[in-house]
Amino acid sequence: MNNHLRITIAYLVFGALWIFFSDSLLHLMTSDPELLRSIQTAKGWSYVCLSGGLIFVLTKRAFWLEQQREKEKREAVVNTVRVAHDILGNYLNQMTLVTLEAEECVEFDRELVTLAKRITKEAGGELRKLGEIDSEVPEKVAI
Repeated sequence: MNNHLRITIAYLVFGALWIFFSDSLLHLMTSDPELLRSIQTAKGWSYVCLSGGLIFVLTKRAFWLEQQREKEKREAVVNTVRVAHDILGNYLNQMTLVTLEAEECVEFDRELVTLAKRITKEAGGELRKLGEIDSEVPEKVAI
């Protein structure tokens, strides 16, 4: 059940119980119309204050739960990026080793070695950017 529906149902239940029990109690207390009117006014103001407090507590809790879910989503994204960063870093290290081996092999095409070095260097720069994602992802990111 979503938070909006749960808060609405809680408010409706609270309101129905308030009206039923307070009216029943009020009729047991007095039958004087003037006193009854004054007490009903006070009862109405009490209802407004208590229901306002109830709504405050329920919405504050719902908002906190939503923030927790967003924080968990953010952490999942950041952790996924960290793992991807590690995997790509290992792959890049392997590519560097292959390039070094190819560089020492006289039969290997020099243009290909130069291209591999350039691509490895570019990939290393991009990978460093990916490693900085923790500091760049805002706390209140919508995921």
